[in-house]
Amino acid sequence: MRLKKKYMGQRALAAVLLSSMVVSSPVTALHADEKDKDAFEGAGFSVEIPEDYDSCLNEDSSYYEAEYDIYDDETGGEEYYEADDNDDYYSEENYSNPEFFDIFIEDDIPALTRTNIKRKGNLLYCIQANGTAEIVSYTGNAESVKLPSKLEGKKVTKIGNGAFKDNTTIVKVKLPTTIKEIGDDAFASCTGLTTINIPGKVTKIGRRAFYNCSSLSNMTVPSSVKEIGASAFKNSLWICKKKDDSKNGLIIINNILVDGSYCSGSVNIPSNVKSISGEAFMEAANITSVKIPSSVTSIGNFAFLDCYNLKTITIPSSVKSIDNAFGGTPWLDAKRKSAKNGMVIVNGILIDGANCSGKVTIPSNVKSIAAYAFYCNSSITEIVIPKSVTKIGNYSFGLCTSLKKMTINASIKAIPEGMLDDCNVLETVNIPNTVTS
Repeated sequence: MRLKKKYMGQRALAAVLLSSMVVSSPVTALHADEKDKDAFEGAGFSVEIPEDYDSCLNEDSSYYEAEYDIYDDETGGEEYYEADDNDDYYSEENYSNPEFFDIFIEDDIPALTRTNIKRKGNLLYCIQANGTAEIVSYTGNAESVKLPSKLEGKKVTKIGNGAFKDNTTIVKVKLPTTIKEIGDDAFASCTGLTTINIPGKVTKIGRRAFYNCSSLSNMTVPSSVKEIGASAFKNSLWICKKKDDSKNGLIIINNILVDGSYCSGSVNIPSNVKSISGEAFMEAANITSVKIPSSVTSIGNFAFLDCYNLKTITIPSSVKSIDNAFGGTPWLDAKRKSAKNGMVIVNGILIDGANCSGKVTIPSNVKSIAAYAFYCNSSITEIVIPKSVTKIGNYSFGLCTSLKKMTINASIKAIPEGMLDDCNVLETVNIPNTVTS
């Protein structure tokens, strides 16, 4: 059964592909992300992807051997997928069955090259481009689950995004020693889960991986873990116990500060911390000042979002990466008022341009533009990005509804997710030859 062709990709690309837009150099490979079904929302036109379209086959992209049309049921809003053979419609509940389709797609499972999803018992899995296997979904209702170390002779190295999400029956999960990554939302809202082992080869735990695991108490995070996503353990019994045991309100795992929501007053982050995870202090209304040590190199997305009383932040020169970390703080409000040309720049990172208007020429001392830096700015009409910029964050210019022209001189290789989301009057984007996706 072959499904009708339909491309789903980042909403950023809606603007890049606008029929009225002038592009200075051809884009030969486009980043596809099945998470954004409204990829071209607000563009007011349809996009045809050529037959020889060459997707970036890596863990940050998606390409479908079988493609499909999406329809909204006017009565219930449920999405259906149309098949060529007999125009039957299959609900989201049915299309996950490999007996019907060759692929499995779900909103909570982005960022994977998805072809030939297969089933073994209660497991849906796929073989990744690197030759290893990923658990895509578990469909059973057993209380105790032991996952295999190999599928089709390939090592199982990843628990996919949302693989066990909302499974309230599982109590204990045994992961194989081959696992290296636990994806976003992998076990989110598994409210009956009490015990899980994290093997010693795991290096990354994704966003909300164990979010709302309200019964989870038996878990050890090995020293191999070097990256922990935003709110990975939020609302879990495990993190609540750590908060209760913490003397200073800070939860630090493998030199990553993952939670400081219990803090109040002045916060001195200890010198063993190397990074501050996304959403670590989000909505911590009682903190008034934060001193970040020189050991810290990165501050994650929404790290201090809506800390309404946070007036003083000391950021050392060691910090080289900042995402949309300080929105809703008095500190950022003060920086905006004193910023030259409306741009708040910290350590060569342009973190905010909310007060900019008209034509904006980003200064040459800027090396990166943070996620959401100009998001929802309806006053800017033109942006010039200098060669000094090597990184542009996601949604950095999203919803800039008056933006008509953008010139990118930056040394970037990819258009980031949502960069031009809903910039619906954009006419011209000059893209450097370095951009391939």
